[in-house]
This record gives sequence, structure tokens and C-alpha cells, in this order.
Amino acid sequence: MRVVVSGWVGASNLGDELIHRMLLHQLHADGHETVSLSVRPEVSRALHGAECVSVSRAPFELTRADALVFGGGGLLQDETSAFNVAYHASRPALARLTGRPTLAVGLGVGPLRRRGSSNLSRLALGHAEVCVRDRASLHLAHQAGLHSATLGVDLVLALGARPESVPQDRTAVSLRPPVRGGVRPTAGRVPFPEPSWLAAAARALDDVAARTGFSTSFVAMDDERDTAVHHAVASHMTSPTEVLAPPLDDVADLIGSAGLIIGQRFHAGVLGVLARRPVVALSYSHKVGALAEDVPDLVTAISADEEGLHALPDAAVAALARGSADTALDGIDDRRRHTIQAIRDLAAVDSRSA
Repeated sequence: MRVVVSGWVGASNLGDELIHRMLLHQLHADGHETVSLSVRPEVSRALHGAECVSVSRAPFELTRADALVFGGGGLLQDETSAFNVAYHASRPALARLTGRPTLAVGLGVGPLRRRGSSNLSRLALGHAEVCVRDRASLHLAHQAGLHSATLGVDLVLALGARPESVPQDRTAVSLRPPVRGGVRPTAGRVPFPEPSWLAAAARALDDVAARTGFSTSFVAMDDERDTAVHHAVASHMTSPTEVLAPPLDDVADLIGSAGLIIGQRFHAGVLGVLARRPVVALSYSHKVGALAEDVPDLVTAISADEEGLHALPDAAVAALARGSADTALDGIDDRRRHTIQAIRDLAAVDSRSA
């Protein structure tokens, strides 16, 4: 089958690129031919070594394809932009109009704060096979009218391999700018944390370093957005730090080899979980808290606001005391298998829609 793959690809977010890399690997292993829709096709071709075209070519590519794979990641949400859902849902809506079956997999749903967002989600994906990544997404998908949606996991959790490494005496920290919804689905001016938040983060991380004996490695999951935040926090700290912006090929090993992960970025936490490392997740969105609900033996979620940062040192010490847990993913093994099987059943989705 020739498959159009539509996610958030070609920007600067390594989490989304990890999702896409693993999804392409599985589709190619299953014998499918793929073409990815990207906001920067030349970047995506270099990263993934696969056929990538501009998002604007979606109508043409769908006429040449047998199916659409939509996802993964948080595509159906109106938190970052009022038009985010319309932007992403236009591809499955086109697939529906052209009679192409759609598989939505590893999908994050919500928040959906506007009635129109739910309506657009239902219109675009009402014909599709939908597998979401967490229970909150499943609830919101059902509320939006996607009653056949099933529960899986994030694609990096489903398809990622466990890195083999000895934990180092350092804390991998992945922060991000605040989320402030705007109009455009792609970002213009990036908001920046308040000075008081930066100072509170620095104090908390210095305390973590003092109590654990670990150095601090700031790891950008989105260099264009995160590195400036990391430099600002590091400038207030007195303990040893380094600020890194790794390429896609290195980020999993860099985070997975740390002895402790403090992640505001969702996929920093996911990479920590894959490596069976203790994770303190700084929760700014339901997806971060959902990771702690799914893998409670490894992930502790605290608020990402200043009050939450006061609790960070105690949470970090407690997480380290629990140590690694080789069986931590056992509770979501069925959901991981279901997510992988949803991709493998793509040909069946095509035949059921014929």
C-alpha cells in the first residue's frame, strides 16, 4: 500500500520526530510505501531518509495513495492555537472526501475547549480507526463523538527500544516555554517564563544537585524553543551544569543514560521510562500527568508552576530512592501491543473501508 503519513513533522520538536521515525520504521517493516507531509520537507528527508513533501501537497498525494495514517502526538487540541484542530484535521477530512481510509494512531486528544474543535474532530475522523495514547484522550475522543476510539499508548512507548546503558551521576532536565494559546497553529513569537519562575527552577535544581550529588544536563527537546529557557535557568544556578541541544539520533541515549530525569517535555519523560529511569514530570498538560498514571513505578508528576517547583527536590530524592523498575511497563503491555497491532492491521482498515 502507498500510505500518506500526517503528523507534526519538519519543525524543531524532537519528540514529534521520534514518533514519526518509529512510525515510518513500522510501516516500512510491514511492506508499505510512505510519503510524509512536512512543514519543511528538506529537513524531514534528511532526518528520516524517506519520501517527504510539503503539507500543501496533501490533496494531490491522497489521490495517489491507498490510505492515510494520522498521528501520532497531540494533533487534536486547541490549547496552542484556536485553529490547531482545523489545521491538522483537514488531512483526514480530505481522506474522507476522497474515499481513502484513515488510521489515527498514538493520537493525543485535548484539551478541546471550543465546541467547534469537537465538531471538527468528529467530522474529520468519524470514518476512521482511532487509537489514542491515554485515558484522558479516550474520554475526550468519546465526548467528541469518536465512540469507536480505543486505548493504546504513545508511539514512542509502543515502538521504542530500551537503551542499554549504565546510569550516570547526572540529572537530565528538559524544560519548555509556557503554553499560551494564540491564533496560528504554527508558532510565531515564543512566550518566555517569568523571571520568578526561572529563579525558582534554578533554586530547585541546585537543591536537587546538592541532595543527589548529580550534575545537571539541560537537554533541549525543541532547540528553537527550549535552549533559551535552559540557558536562563542555568545562569541562576551555582552547581555544575551543561546546556545541550542534541540531534535526533542522540537524544534517546543522552536522556536514557542519566540517573534521573526531570521532564517538562512529555517525550523526555517517555525516553526516561523506556530506559527504566526514575522520572519527575513537571506537569503543564494532561498528557504529562497521564504518563505518571500509566507508569506510576517510574514517574512522579508534580505541577510545573512555582509551587510545584518548591516540591521538586523532595520528589527527586523520593524518585531516586525507588530506583529503577524492570517491570514498570507491564501494566501497559496490552496497550502497547494493541497500538502496534493497529498499525499492522492497516491493510484490514483499507479492506473494511472498500
